[in-house]
Amino acid sequence: KNVETILAEKDKDKKLSEYKKFVTEANTYSKLDKKEEKITKIYTDSMKKIQTNFKEQDDKDLKENTLDNLEESTEKDLSKKITTLDELKKWMQKESTDIYSKAELDSLIKKIDDTITTYKNQLEKIKIDNQEAKSTEPTTESSEVTTLQENASEELQVVQTHLLNSIEEAAQYLGQKLPQSGGAGAFENGQQNSDGSFTFHYQLHGGPEGITWNIITVNNNGEIIQDDYFKTVPNEAANNSASAPNQASISELEAAQLAIAKHNELGRPNATDAGTETTADGYYFYYMADGTDQVYKYFVSNSGQVQAE
Repeated sequence: KNVETILAEKDKDKKLSEYKKFVTEANTYSKLDKKEEKITKIYTDSMKKIQTNFKEQDDKDLKENTLDNLEESTEKDLSKKITTLDELKKWMQKESTDIYSKAELDSLIKKIDDTITTYKNQLEKIKIDNQEAKSTEPTTESSEVTTLQENASEELQVVQTHLLNSIEEAAQYLGQKLPQSGGAGAFENGQQNSDGSFTFHYQLHGGPEGITWNIITVNNNGEIIQDDYFKTVPNEAANNSASAPNQASISELEAAQLAIAKHNELGRPNATDAGTETTADGYYFYYMADGTDQVYKYFVSNSGQVQAE
C-alpha cells in the first residue's frame, strides 16, 4: 500500500521524501529480522520499482524538453527549455544518491549539459542575427517644410556611413554594433589588413569544452564581411591566460575549416583537396572542382583571416 501511494504522488520532492522513509523502514526491518527473506525481498523489489518510476519520469522530462527542429525554435522556446533542463539537472543531482548509480548520473548530467550548450549556442545565434538585421534597417526622419505658398511635409532618409580609419575606431564600432559582445574591449588581436579592413578575435561563449572564439572582419565602411568560428580554448588553458588565443596559434586543421567555410559561403561547387602549403604567415589551401580542372585557392593567415583567389 505504501509503495502504491508513493508511486501515485505527483510532487517529486514529496515522493522522494516518502521514498527515503520507505528505505529507512526497509533497512530497519532487515536489521531486526534477517530470517524473513521473503519480506526482505518484497522491500527490495519495491525499492527497485520506485527507483524505476523515478528514472522513467526523468527520462520523460528530458525527452519533452528536447527540441526536434532546432533551427525553427524561437528565443522563447530555447530560453524555456534551458531553464527547465537546468532545473531537471539540479533535481537529478539532488536524488542521485538514492536513485542513480554514479555512472548513470554522470551520463545523464553530461547529456543535459550538452543539450543546454547546444540551445545556448542557437539562442546566441538568433540574438546576433536579430541584432544584425536591426542594425541594417534604414533610419528615417520626418521634417515639415513650410513655404509662403503652402505647407508640405516630406520624409528625409538619413543614411549613415562609417569610415573607420584605425583599429581603435573599428573596435569601438563593433562594440556598438554588437553590444552583446561586451563592448570594444571584447575585440582582441586587432590588425588592419591590406584592403583597409580590420580583423579581430572575440569571445562568443563558454561551455564544458572551453571558451569559443570567433574571428570577425569589418571593412572601413562598417560592413561586417566575416564572422566565423575561430577556435575553442580549453577551460584549463583559458584559466592560465587572460587574453584571446595567440594570433599565431591557429592549427592547419582549424585553418582548413575556415577555408572550407569560405568555399561554401561563396557557393562554389563540390571540390576535392588538391594540396596544402604552409608559410610563415599562414596556410594556402588548394581545392579542385569535381569533374573539372578548375582549382580554387584560399589563403588563411595565422590570425584566421581568409582570402579567396
